[in-house]
Amino acid sequence: MIPTVGFNMRKVTKGNVTIKLWDLGGQPRFRSMWERYCRAVSAIVYVIRTFLATTFIFIG
Repeated sequence: MIPTVGFNMRKVTKGNVTIKLWDLGGQPRFRSMWERYCRAVSAIVYVIRTFLATTFIFIG
């Protein structure tokens, strides 16, 4: 798998409900942009995709 560089966005509509899904890159240079995508949202789902336990050392 290749990590997200930058961001990806997808809109999903089911009936009268529309959800925008943002896949934001987790690299330090992109973290300052996260706030822009979190304004006026109803929910945030934070997903960490990793297969190495050592990855968690760098989060935070």
